[in-house]
Amino acid sequence: MGLEYSIRNATREFHRRFYPEAKAELIGISSEGKIAILFTGNMCLTCGMSDYFVDFLEILNSLLEEEYAIEDMRELDDEGTAWVVVYTPRKHIKTAKQTRRIIVFDPRTGRKILEYLMEV
Repeated sequence: MGLEYSIRNATREFHRRFYPEAKAELIGISSEGKIAILFTGNMCLTCGMSDYFVDFLEILNSLLEEEYAIEDMRELDDEGTAWVVVYTPRKHIKTAKQTRRIIVFDPRTGRKILEYLMEV
């Protein structure tokens, strides 16, 4: 069973659990086995948005022999409705520190009022 086949199965299972609130789409796979996934949907506007990225990771890891980790998360627009998440084989993660993007929304308007990066 190949990597792309496993990713497609992970995407199918993710959609079974979370669609239409969240949608995941394979963008590509690098020669090192890094996986880029596009996430779209209403889940991008919730405070627990990154939980969906972790849920996808857990599904993916359950289907693969090699363990993956989240290497990067990139917002594609100012509204926060589309993200690209890069999943990397854990053996390729070079540092224990990760950068997390913290976004605070105004609960009345739903607009972003503060954004910053934090290393953890």
